[in-house]
Amino acid sequence: MMPIIGDGTKADFAKTARRRLPHIPKLVRDVIEEEQPFAWNTDDDPEGYRYHWLWRVHELDRIDKHRRLAVTAAALRHPFVSIPEGVEPETTFFHAEGPVRDGQLLLSYTGADAGVGSYFDLGVAVTDANAGADMVAEMLESLLQRVDWVVWRIQAASAQAGS
Repeated sequence: MMPIIGDGTKADFAKTARRRLPHIPKLVRDVIEEEQPFAWNTDDDPEGYRYHWLWRVHELDRIDKHRRLAVTAAALRHPFVSIPEGVEPETTFFHAEGPVRDGQLLLSYTGADAGVGSYFDLGVAVTDANAGADMVAEMLESLLQRVDWVVWRIQAASAQAGS
């Protein structure tokens, strides 16, 4: 169990840690505190925690616990136009990346008859008002790397506390 504090403060974490982590060594509690989403809150962005990786995992977990439907959508990544040498097409991107709707205008360009072509990597996006929209594979890979790092830090702090 790892408490997650988003829109709180160090004092809120300390209070929660006393109640939920009473027998956890201080070194391990320090690692858990350093990874808290509230650390991303600033005067300019008091909801900075919403962009923190741990808050995103927490929100996905919370959504699932409440049996809320995780919505997916067709998505685009890495849009680009191939342009043969000597051709100067007019291009306008109407949608760069992320979820798309059926029939949505994505790109306009001239020069198809001269070999100009449009390309997009296709993907799937998780769409949720709280979670934002991310490419699923990239998001999960990034989260896995971060979780592995934090688990390693907790194991190292635990070993140090035990010695």
